[in-house]
Amino acid sequence: ELPRATTPGQGWAVRRRRSCVEMAPSSTKSSMAGYGLALSMAAASLVLCGHPAMAQLPTRPQTWAMNESTIIMPCNYSGFTDPASTAGFSIVDFDWSNSKAQWAQAKPMNDEELLMQQVQMTADATPGTTVWVYRNSIYAYPWYTSVRTILEDPAYEAWHLKFKEEGPWTSPKCDYNYDPPLCSDYFHSQEQTP
Repeated sequence: ELPRATTPGQGWAVRRRRSCVEMAPSSTKSSMAGYGLALSMAAASLVLCGHPAMAQLPTRPQTWAMNESTIIMPCNYSGFTDPASTAGFSIVDFDWSNSKAQWAQAKPMNDEELLMQQVQMTADATPGTTVWVYRNSIYAYPWYTSVRTILEDPAYEAWHLKFKEEGPWTSPKCDYNYDPPLCSDYFHSQEQTP
């Protein structure tokens, strides 16, 4: 079923089911940015799911208020993003690498906690703004505490892809920046790794 306009106070979210992207109402703040995003995702859904190219447009009246129809994805690698720099945007979506210089030095890494602080600071400074955090749904980033907990729990071992037993491997199994080297049989990429 194609997405339908939601009641005031609802926005749109994406969920994956079977190898198909679908639209679903969410509890996020409703705005034209949400509808623009919904239309883009509906179009993607039509292409990815093989539906005929027919989409149902929102029934809500249009607005040209820029503060209700914009999104920004800021990232300050050296620390928190100043909430004043995102004022006026309807949706603020923080990249996982925000404050990377700080959380990458923590042992264990605490990206998730610093992102939550960033979200709280931004929401407090700009009431009415919807604030998101980017979460990759493919890679299991261990710098998120909630993900690392699952990676380290043997009960979830079957959830993860493993390296083949014998190399060569595209990505190294071990990080030789440590003594002794840190190794994992779970497949992992070194790309963008702190």
